[in-house]
Amino acid sequence: MGAGRGRQNVIYLDIGDGIGAGLILGGQVLRGHNGTAGELGHTVILEDGPLCRCGNRGCLEAIAGGPAILERLEPIAGAMKLGDIVVRAMAGDGASIRALSDAGKHIGLATGNLCNLIDPERIVVGGDLARAGELLLGPIRLAMENSVIVDVASAPDVVQGQLGVSAAAIGAAVHAIDQVNVQSAAV
Repeated sequence: MGAGRGRQNVIYLDIGDGIGAGLILGGQVLRGHNGTAGELGHTVILEDGPLCRCGNRGCLEAIAGGPAILERLEPIAGAMKLGDIVVRAMAGDGASIRALSDAGKHIGLATGNLCNLIDPERIVVGGDLARAGELLLGPIRLAMENSVIVDVASAPDVVQGQLGVSAAAIGAAVHAIDQVNVQSAAV
């Protein structure tokens, strides 16, 4: 559905308070052995980096997730919400633009590593911070393209999600329908 429609191998990045990835491989959702496949936010990208809520240090989420961005901007802009960063960046606020760009570079690096593992056709970016559009997608795309092993022409395209705030609810509904269909077929 949405921006991943018609593709068999897709990474959906949900970027907001946390950073998660939905992995579609061969047209099927990859859940993993414990159901934790796609925890991109807990990929360590900076050894001895900041403490993450998971207990590890240097996780992508602790560096580029919403709370980390808000914490970095608070001395400059005061208390804000994620939506405020997007609005300020789109209005030309340099500190907010820089914060999104820095986060995008880190997310793009981690995404590039994930691309080297599963070789997707497309990366769909959604979540609260995706509303910033190219202010976030551009740095993600550049860092990802610089870290994938395929040439830039063969690299997956990076696009903004089309389902907005309904994406998770639609995904949950489709998953429930799929489960009913699987159970019905087994009977």
